Amino acid sequence: SVLSTGGGLLGVALGIGAIYIVAGIAWILLSDALVLQVSSDVDWLTFAQRYKGIAYVLLSGLLVVTLVRTSNLALLKAQQRLHIGEVRVQDLFLHHPTPMWVFDEETLRFIAVNHAAVAHYGYTEAEFLGMLATDMRPPEDVPQMMSLLNETLTPHHDAGIVRHRKKNGELCHVHVSLHRMRIRHRDSVLVIAD
Repeated sequence: SVLSTGGGLLGVALGIGAIYIVAGIAWILLSDALVLQVSSDVDWLTFAQRYKGIAYVLLSGLLVVTLVRTSNLALLKAQQRLHIGEVRVQDLFLHHPTPMWVFDEETLRFIAVNHAAVAHYGYTEAEFLGMLATDMRPPEDVPQMMSLLNETLTPHHDAGIVRHRKKNGELCHVHVSLHRMRIRHRDSVLVIAD
């Protein structure tokens, strides 16, 4: 939407400012003409100028309150839709039958892990979150993994069949796909291991 970008917000602000300027100039010119048509008496003109200024301030204030309230309601609705979308994505991730996890690309620390990964590999969620992505691989396979991560990967990369180590030490062969993404303002990798 227009409100989702900084440029869009600037455009909206400039549009509101332009409307305010045009409405203000129109108010001044039209109200002055109307006041002069009623009477050219100096006392009347002083009285009318004072109260038309007060009326303008009151109307402007009501307009500002209305605009702020309307924009706040729109932002709240957008936040609710975003939150609902995030909850659905998180629920899909957590309950997906295929083992999946996300790790920080710089530190290699796990950020999130789903229930299927916990069940398949035997680590608890807390244990996963205390590990590095390299801990999943046998030591002799780590250089290959690091080489792959250091390459310029496409956002979605099929890493093929790799070996993972379960908590009990058993090695298993899984097909891995890597998906680069931004999570919590960090470069991250979603791993799908089936």
